[in-house]
Amino acid sequence: MTNSQQLEDLAWSLEASTGEFKLILAKCNYLDLQNQLIQELQKICQIEIQILRLQASERTLYNAIQAEFDQEIAALMIVGWESLPNLSKMFSSANQVREEFRNNCSYPLVLWINNQIYQQIMESAPDLESWGITINFSLPFDELIDLLKSIINKILNDDLNVNLQELELALQDLQKYDQKLEPEFAANCNFLKGFIAYNKKQLDTAISYYQQSWDFWQTTDNLEISGKILYNLTICNYEKLRPNPPTPFPTREGGEIINCIQQILEKFKNAQRLDLIANSLSRFGLILQDLQAWEQLKTLSQQALEIHQAENNILKIAEDYLFLATANFEQSNFPEAAKIANQGIGVIHELPLLNYYRQSLFLILAQSQEELKEYEQAIKNLELAKDIGVINNHPKLYVKILNLLQKLLFQKTEYLEAFNTKLESRSIEQQFGLRAFIGAGWLKPAKNTNLNVETFHGTSLQTNYGTSLQTNQTIKKENISPEIEASGRKIDVDELLARIGRTDKKIIVIHGQSGVGKSSLVNAGLIPALENKAIGFQDNLPVTIRVYNSWFTELAKELLDVLPENLKSEDLKLDTQEQFILKLVEIEKYRRTVLIFDQFEEFFFVCPDDKARTEFFQFLGKCLNHKNIGSLRVILSLRVDYLHLLLECDEISDMNIIGDGILSKNVLYKLGNLTPENAKTTIESLTKKTTFQLEPDLINRLVEDLAGEVGSVRPIELQIVGAQLETENITTLAAYQQIGNKQQLVKRYLGEIVNDCGKKNQELAELLLYFLTDEQGTRPLKTKAELEENLQSLLERDKNETENNLDLVLEIFVKSGLVVLLPETTADRYQLVHDYLAAFIRQQQEPLSQKLEWEKQQRKIGEAKLNRFLKIALAGSVAAGIALTLLTVTAWNAAKRAETQKQQADINAIQALTKSSEAMFASGERGNALIEALRVNQKVKLASWATLDTQEPTTAALSQAVYLQRNEKPENKALALAVNTLKGHESSVWSVGFSPD
Repeated sequence: MTNSQQLEDLAWSLEASTGEFKLILAKCNYLDLQNQLIQELQKICQIEIQILRLQASERTLYNAIQAEFDQEIAALMIVGWESLPNLSKMFSSANQVREEFRNNCSYPLVLWINNQIYQQIMESAPDLESWGITINFSLPFDELIDLLKSIINKILNDDLNVNLQELELALQDLQKYDQKLEPEFAANCNFLKGFIAYNKKQLDTAISYYQQSWDFWQTTDNLEISGKILYNLTICNYEKLRPNPPTPFPTREGGEIINCIQQILEKFKNAQRLDLIANSLSRFGLILQDLQAWEQLKTLSQQALEIHQAENNILKIAEDYLFLATANFEQSNFPEAAKIANQGIGVIHELPLLNYYRQSLFLILAQSQEELKEYEQAIKNLELAKDIGVINNHPKLYVKILNLLQKLLFQKTEYLEAFNTKLESRSIEQQFGLRAFIGAGWLKPAKNTNLNVETFHGTSLQTNYGTSLQTNQTIKKENISPEIEASGRKIDVDELLARIGRTDKKIIVIHGQSGVGKSSLVNAGLIPALENKAIGFQDNLPVTIRVYNSWFTELAKELLDVLPENLKSEDLKLDTQEQFILKLVEIEKYRRTVLIFDQFEEFFFVCPDDKARTEFFQFLGKCLNHKNIGSLRVILSLRVDYLHLLLECDEISDMNIIGDGILSKNVLYKLGNLTPENAKTTIESLTKKTTFQLEPDLINRLVEDLAGEVGSVRPIELQIVGAQLETENITTLAAYQQIGNKQQLVKRYLGEIVNDCGKKNQELAELLLYFLTDEQGTRPLKTKAELEENLQSLLERDKNETENNLDLVLEIFVKSGLVVLLPETTADRYQLVHDYLAAFIRQQQEPLSQKLEWEKQQRKIGEAKLNRFLKIALAGSVAAGIALTLLTVTAWNAAKRAETQKQQADINAIQALTKSSEAMFASGERGNALIEALRVNQKVKLASWATLDTQEPTTAALSQAVYLQRNEKPENKALALAVNTLKGHESSVWSVGFSPD
């Protein structure tokens, strides 16, 4: 039957099915033909047919229809399936709720699909498919040939706006006609088959088809097309030979690739297509860079830059500058690299399309400035690069920027900023699958991006000569984290989704020990699952808060942030609980709202009084009891040791909807440790997609060590040990055994965090960890004031300095996930994050504590010695003063005329005592020197007539005896410390002063 006859049958079926549900599958492989048929159908059909074009954000077919057409319609056609990211899930969901279509869609429904989509319906929705009738539309042979020729011309002329799925179906349809093809057309069809295979990453198949096409075209005089065919063949051969993970390219194979590149450029030159030479830099630049052919890269970049400047092609000019700057940097020509990078940045406008080049040039500029020791300028340029953010499929570039910035900030002793930068780098690596282990931090949802091949401006090495097949798009979609998938936690996610879908599970309480992975499960598992998967025929709207100081304000803000655009308005406010509940009623028509309260134990810290807690639970009760929000669900996630605090809500009448009580089995969901099998699967899965590959024997030993006697693996310990293995690149059992055991890895992990605090804070950081433990090896809760007091008792530092450094170290510890900050009304308290760390830290830091305690005792001993010296010295001084006074009175009464002789005698005595003190000090008799100095100064004090010539030597002697000990050698430390305290005085004496008058 012709397409016209099939179309008439379709029109008749629609007219005959008015008022009842009827499913019709209209199969057509070509969008242009489909659009023509739809227009013609609307002309010949006697009823009005509505059209629904599906958007990429759609999750369920039934909801998409209901949201767009809630009124009566005569017939509906649905198009746009090609834009959906997960067709199988949509069809599977439609199959589950197929009765809803029959009950609520009283009109004929036409699905315009191609052969591949039809195959997915057969696999994912067989029951629904069995309800429908199928009508096929095809393209005549001559029109099919014309379509393929037009596609060939587009691709060979660098227009890659091609529907690969349609192209593949067209070639399959061509094969069905079984017609003999012209040699040139057949060669071009092989080229198209290679093009499709390449984009499916089927390199061997692509090379085979390209080679067949090249066999024909190399015999012709068409230099341009033969050059383009060889271009694509060369790229395929390069990608096949390219080592994975990346290592230095084999010399012989690399030389062959370079020869092919030169051959291609020669063909383009002889064809007088200098534009093709210039535009080939997009691909050949990456290859030459990988082959470290810096001179060839410089030459090609310079040629391309001159051509693109003449064309004023800003995009290509940016690319040229980037390759040219890179080549100079790699040849250690740092001034020239910085100059070229600056020129490139100056040319590029601040357009999103050019952000990759701007960011890359900023990085090369900063790297060159680092080599030139221009550190401040390098930091400024890295900050500018960082401000651009993660671009398209280039998280590696962003991570490089962060890592260099962290290094320079640390060198500048800006330790907190350096650590924040390091955390961001680790988080980006985890989200984009560049890093296997995250350490003690929370997992975040995985980003949906393709990083299998090293890419350039948003595309892998595609088969064209200047533009990309895949356009640059900002990454928005988030998926369940691989750690969740691999660890067996996916079972927990699925169970929680099932509970959310049940009508008798209005509230769920997720609980578990500290470090078991509750927040990671919620943030990296449950929330992405809710966002990407409908439950029944309802899409979900998760609303999550973790801060409870102003819980309602925070909840309202989060709801506004995640609301779909069709539910937002400029004047929308959620200032009261009534407004919030009314908005939930409105959302109910389109989505299921799931309110998630993560780390809910913090709610009890910031809301210690009964009134505030009652208000919260009453609000939850109102929401859950509302008759028009029947699908609303509430999830509380908290540590098991705070579960008992939830009992308060059982006393609130609005919470009676829970049934048996909030701590009943019907409500609680326990999260435990990983089984050894799940831990092994987790390690294998996490390392599989990264360059960090562990040998099987090491994985087995690691799981055995982590499971220990308890037979289960703490997720946090797995992450900490794994993170340290990755940091040190330990991939073999032999290397692991050389370290010792997992405890050594934990020690090194802790050491890395301590080092992040800076060298000058290392001792403080180590002691702080120690004081966050106790003699029993547990984790006491301590305020900052308590920790200050602990530190001050062992560290001889200025109090303000200790406090400032303590703030920095505490913030780093908290952000690292090593220490938990527990906000409380009176004073915040700090606690080590996990019990198993406490005993380990206690054991590790005990020697440092003992050393500092010994030094403290030595100071006390020194203080006691000094007290004895000073007591003797003071007693001697008093006796000498009395004797001198009596002598003076007697002399005055005996003969005033002898005063001059007496003064001279006193001067002689003073000088004698001064010299005696100096001699004793020089001979090492420091105590006696001090006593003599005190005697002579007492004499001077009583001699009111004494001139400066008499006073100055005595002052110097006493100063020498009292203060000069601060420069003594370490071996005299005890004696040195002995002159700093008074006997009976238990605290330190910071100085001993005297007044010469």
